[in-house]
Amino acid sequence: SSQEIDFTWKNSIDALRPYKLLITDGYSYSPQIDAYIADSAAQVKILKGNDATIRGFKMLARHRAHLFLEDAGLYRFMLNEGEVKPAINQGCLSTKTTGYLALSPTNAARSLLIADAYDKGFVVLRTTGRLQAILDKYNIENTFGSTQD
Repeated sequence: SSQEIDFTWKNSIDALRPYKLLITDGYSYSPQIDAYIADSAAQVKILKGNDATIRGFKMLARHRAHLFLEDAGLYRFMLNEGEVKPAINQGCLSTKTTGYLALSPTNAARSLLIADAYDKGFVVLRTTGRLQAILDKYNIENTFGSTQD
C-alpha cells in the first residue's frame, strides 16, 4: 500500500513539522532548516556512514520516514540507475547549489598541491569534453561556461 503524503514546502519550516525527517550527518541545509533540525530531535533521524543516501531512500520506500532532504540531481541519478524506488520529489531546497573544495590551512603546502591538482584535472575534464559527459550523466545543467576551451 502506498503511503503518499501531502507535503508542500512553501518556504516554511511549519511544512516539515508533521513529518519524520531524514538527514545526512554533517550536511548543512540552510540556516532555517539547520535550526529546525537542532530543535526537533524527535522528528529527525540523522543518517551516518558512506551508505547514508541509499539507506535514506530505502527507509522512505519502507515508510520508516516521510521526508528525506537530499539533492534532487542525486535522486534522479540513483533512480535512473535503478538504485532507488520512485519517491515524490517535492524539492525543499534550491535546485541550484554550489559545491566547494575544502582545504585545511594547517598544511598550506599540501593544500596548495591538492588545489593545483584539482584545477589541472578540471581543465582536462573541460577540454576533453568529459565534464559535459559527467554533467549529462547526473542531469546537471552546465553552469561552468563552455566545456570546451
